Amino acid sequence: MLGTIIGRVGSPLGTQMRDCRHAQRIELDLPVATDPLGFNSLVATVALLNRAYATVFGREEIEADVPAPSKMIESRELDRQVFDVLAAGWSSPAATHFASECNEAALGAALLTDYRNFAHGAYHALTQRIDKTTVVAFISPECRDVALKTLELLPENVARIVVETTKEGSEGAIELLLLASELIGRFPLRTDVTSDQLPVTTATRELYKLDISRYPAVTAPDATRRRERIDHWIVRKVGGAAWGGANEDAQDQWRAGYEGWASIQRGVNVGAIVFDYDGTICEPDERFTRPSDAMGAALTRILEMGLTLGVASGRGHLLFEALRPLLPEKHWERVAVGPYNGAMVMTLADTLSEQVRPVELMRDAARLLNASSLIKAVANISYAGDMQVTLVETKPLPVGTLRRMTLELLTTEPELFDAVTVQATGLTVDVIAGGASKRRVVDHLAAQMQSDSPEMPQVFAIGDQGSIEGNDFSLLSHSHSLSVHRVSSLFDRCWNLSRPGRRGSVAFIDYLNAIVPRELEGSVFALDIDSLESA
Repeated sequence: MLGTIIGRVGSPLGTQMRDCRHAQRIELDLPVATDPLGFNSLVATVALLNRAYATVFGREEIEADVPAPSKMIESRELDRQVFDVLAAGWSSPAATHFASECNEAALGAALLTDYRNFAHGAYHALTQRIDKTTVVAFISPECRDVALKTLELLPENVARIVVETTKEGSEGAIELLLLASELIGRFPLRTDVTSDQLPVTTATRELYKLDISRYPAVTAPDATRRRERIDHWIVRKVGGAAWGGANEDAQDQWRAGYEGWASIQRGVNVGAIVFDYDGTICEPDERFTRPSDAMGAALTRILEMGLTLGVASGRGHLLFEALRPLLPEKHWERVAVGPYNGAMVMTLADTLSEQVRPVELMRDAARLLNASSLIKAVANISYAGDMQVTLVETKPLPVGTLRRMTLELLTTEPELFDAVTVQATGLTVDVIAGGASKRRVVDHLAAQMQSDSPEMPQVFAIGDQGSIEGNDFSLLSHSHSLSVHRVSSLFDRCWNLSRPGRRGSVAFIDYLNAIVPRELEGSVFALDIDSLESA
């Protein structure tokens, strides 16, 4: 997930990001009009990040005043050619800002170094140009000891500026940023700028306003673009390290693996499409509402073309509540639904019974998970029913951590561990009773169409978590399967054919748009892989 803070509402960046549904954006009108150096925007952004973290971790928000530097700064200390900028920990943001402004505004050449790395060459360089250098030390409480010891060891004739805060954590970081701004404002006016240098300002302004979208993009020949696109899809399978370290023969074998799979798909008739819900047609910000109107229109178009749809999800009755307003009621009978990760299969027109056959196994799993202080510290059990238990992260965790914690806890009761499966998607982990599988929806529609033979219409499956630990691995475990995000390493299934930068519901709609009638056969449909390769 990518998060952005954009300092102007309606900016070109914000407009482009509207199609990147996996990227969350916050658009605010920050005070950039009276902020030529961007400092106010920087402090506002840092304050917003601090507020977000305070909310997530239950901390109090801070209010930062504009302090004054701890001592008067003499002009000779700022009128230097070189600045050795030292910082560590929470003092680093202010030091980075100060060094950036020095370099970009030609105030002097700034070299940013951690206190602990200062001895590795930077100190030697200082001694060689000691009369042209000022050491600027940013100090926060956690690095104060090493900072003072470092300054104590400098030669007495080294010019130095100390910018220190006594405040802890992010509060200290914001105060140091404010102090850095005050320090930058005290730089003496340069007197060695000649009149013939002044037009640089005008040139900079013109460069800033340059609209590159007016100029044609540089594109490679079609054959080269197709190969680059396929290579990109292969990297999603094997990983960047394996691809970069492989010789040409191995890469050619992988390309042949893709071409073999793609050739099969080109010849297959599409009769039905089964898809996952969360992460595939439903974005994280739609979790408590329903998918977009654009998604409803895309799915309705497929139904009106004559194809059958199926959806498999860990959700229960909420799945019906989200899908019914999205699709015309006249098509509900042609939409197969597999709630609770395929524990049962019915149509969208059916009523999901609230009284599902009790499974004591899942009650034991819920009891065990509820009793764990570690699980309760990082996640909530959002659903504990008769067919599955669902955990949702409440604290930011590395990918796969909650699933690992859940598996490790379940191993303490071996019989329980052997009887359930644990699958993950995004921030959610599902503990599923034996016998439940999203693949059941695929098999159900395949049986209806009698699609065992290659000549008959086939069921295509689309999900977002196709790797072994993902909750769509079984759904995407046959040849005719696509992912809108994570894939397995198997070359005969589960390919992600989306364009770079597109995933989730946007990529899903791209796939639906590639379902087209075969020429002269309006009732027979195919996946137009060629259009995806050239998109």
